[in-house]
Parts: sequence; C-alpha cells; structure tokens
Amino acid sequence: AARDLTSAAAHYAASRNGDDLWYSRQLMTVAGTAPLIPQRIAALQQASTSGERATHTAEAPFNAWYSLSQVRASQGNAAGVESALRAAIAAHPNWFKPHWTLAQLLVLERRIPEARAQAQTAADLDAGKHPEVSRTLQEANRL
Repeated sequence: AARDLTSAAAHYAASRNGDDLWYSRQLMTVAGTAPLIPQRIAALQQASTSGERATHTAEAPFNAWYSLSQVRASQGNAAGVESALRAAIAAHPNWFKPHWTLAQLLVLERRIPEARAQAQTAADLDAGKHPEVSRTLQEANRL
C-alpha cells in the first residue's frame, strides 16, 4: 500500500506462507496507480514473477493462470495472454471466463472461427448470467 516495492519484496520473500496470487494482484494494483513510471515497471515485473509462481503454488491454479493473463495483457504480450488463458481453460474447462476472454482476444487478432468457438463455449457455460458474454458471441457471429 505504501508503494515501497523493495521492502514489500523483502518481507514477502521472508514469509514462508506467501500467497503468490494475492501478492501478484496487489502488485498489479500498484503498477496501475503508481505515480512514477519506474515504480510501475518494477511493480509489473514483480507481479509477473509472483504471478508465474502462483500457477504452481495456488490452491486454484486456473485462477492463477487467468490472473497471469491479465499481467501479460498489461505487458502487451498477446501470445502470453493466449497461453495463460489456454492453461486456465485446461485447468478448469467449465469456467466461462477464460473462454470469454480468449474469444475477445481472438476477435482482436481477427481469428474469427476460433473466436466464435470460444465465444460459444463461454456463452454455453455462462448460461445467460452475464450479458457481456452474450454480446461477445453476437459480435463474433457478426464478423
């Protein structure tokens, strides 16, 4: 919260029961709000490292993979986003969110047949609970 990344990293490294996913998410918040660019870059780098570690240590690896996709998006790494989303899907194929997010990425990349398939899967799994998921399917089908 104080944006002292050096101290935070030292305290976190010293803890034996660190929650890598929580730490990565906290660092993403810092990366998005820090007033100085060097702080933002450092926070994003640390978020990436702890986010990657979380995919092996989290109780719900699918959630860690999804979170890592957000880190990769912040880094402008589309291939990394796709890879993390596909790992989230592999870890929990019945969760709509990574399918939905992957569909959006595939639309942006103009990979329309794949986008439609992912959007359809997301819509089926979501069962109409989130209108934005249905809108993504409609958009993919219009292309």
